[in-house]
Amino acid sequence: MVRDFEDVRPYALDPDTEQRLLALQSECVFIWRNSRGEPVGVVQSFFHEGGRIWMTTVETRKRVAAVRRCPHTSVCVTSLGTSLGAGKSVTYIGTTIVHPPQDRRLKEWFFPRFIAKRWGAREGEHFRRLMGALDTPHRVILEFAPKRKISHDRSKMERGTGIRLSLDF
Repeated sequence: MVRDFEDVRPYALDPDTEQRLLALQSECVFIWRNSRGEPVGVVQSFFHEGGRIWMTTVETRKRVAAVRRCPHTSVCVTSLGTSLGAGKSVTYIGTTIVHPPQDRRLKEWFFPRFIAKRWGAREGEHFRRLMGALDTPHRVILEFAPKRKISHDRSKMERGTGIRLSLDF
C-alpha cells in the first residue's frame, strides 16, 4: 500500500469513468491566456461529442479575441454536482477553434444538442424560446480539441493509500 501522495499517476480516472463524467456534467472551466499572457478562466456550459468539448459565447467577449490570437486553451471538468459525487476531475490541454457566427450549418447542429444537455429541452415552447435566445447574430461556437489530459479519482487514491480523503465523514 502506498503511504504518501508523491506519485498520483495511479489515481487517474479510468476511461469509462471519464466518459461518464463528460456525459453527466454540464459545466466546465474554460481557460485561456489574455493579452498579457495571464491565465483566465470562466465556468461555461458544455457538451462532449466526437472527442471534442463544445461551448458557446458571443463574439464580443474578450475570450473570443484572446482565443483567436492564441488558441492554446484548457478545460477542467469536475464530478461535483453529478451522481458520481465529488473527487473526480479531468483537465484537458488543447486548442480551441472559434467558429464564425455565420456558420448556420454548425449552429443548427450545435444548439439542439447544447439545449438538451444544459436544460433537458428537446422540443416545445421552452426549447423554441431557448433557441431564440441563443441563436443570435454575434453568437459563436467554441470547439475545444484536447491534446493531453491530467485526471484524478479520489476514490482510487483512498483505496490505494488507505487514507480517507472525503470531507463527508
